[in-house]
Amino acid sequence: MNLYYIDRSCALAPHIAANEAGIPVNPVRVDFKTKRTVGGADFVAINPKGYVPALELDNGEVLTENAAILQYLADQKPQARLAPANGTLARVRLQEALNYIATELHRGFGPLFNAATPAEIHEEASASLHKRRAGTPSGEHHERVVR
Repeated sequence: MNLYYIDRSCALAPHIAANEAGIPVNPVRVDFKTKRTVGGADFVAINPKGYVPALELDNGEVLTENAAILQYLADQKPQARLAPANGTLARVRLQEALNYIATELHRGFGPLFNAATPAEIHEEASASLHKRRAGTPSGEHHERVVR
């Protein structure tokens, strides 16, 4: 399987999950600006969305979105216990948390990594993230959900 990533991006999450589960993946770096892989392939032809992560399965299908990729990897090696079993409330809670991270937290980080972001916007984005983080489960709760 090929795991397409951009340095210092959220695509690190599935790389970690695959490693934890002992699932071999071939990391393929994508140039953020040109949307080409290190080998010169057109990444948009692989993933029309044009962003990472993308997991190209051995049969050629491509999965996108961290929440989907993470759960797919977890389901390939359930004995690694990276996610609760499908069909359980615990799994639904995991999906809830992954979607919250993707929709409410992740998008708010953009201004923090852009050097051109004015200081006042940076401060507003940071405050907003802190406020949104207050609504997420504690680490203790997360441990209960996953195990």
